[in-house]
Amino acid sequence: MKKLEFAIDHTITDEQHSKIILFLSKNADKRVSATFEAIDGAMWHQHKYYRGVLLPSIIDSWGDRSAHSYLKKRFLLKDIYSLEDIPTKHKRNVMIFVDNEGAPIAYIPSTGSLTQDEFRAYILNCEDFLYIDVMGCIEPEFNNDIKRMREDAGL
Repeated sequence: MKKLEFAIDHTITDEQHSKIILFLSKNADKRVSATFEAIDGAMWHQHKYYRGVLLPSIIDSWGDRSAHSYLKKRFLLKDIYSLEDIPTKHKRNVMIFVDNEGAPIAYIPSTGSLTQDEFRAYILNCEDFLYIDVMGCIEPEFNNDIKRMREDAGL
């Protein structure tokens, strides 16, 4: 057992406690790290809005299923001169572009590694793309919830 993950809803259940004890006993000779993360904060709402509302609306309006890749390349592409120019937070899941000699020239970070402010800026750019470049709109079935979803996402 290398990794133990589960959601905690205000308190640890007896079953979760047992899993933790078992994990610790199987790894008694190792250093163990525990991380607690609030998964329904602003970042969670940003991803929910982007993946559940904005991106599907862009795909429907633009007609291109590769919209996510295009948007990332258009709005997140960063020029670099060496791999050391990539911030540590982006090194785990990153797309790197190289020149003909194999030297790195640019990278695109995963949206999952963006800060809340970076993801907010990305979403706002994507909204502009939808409304201005594609002249599309958010599908009408989302209209009742869209204001609340945007507020929850910090937009």
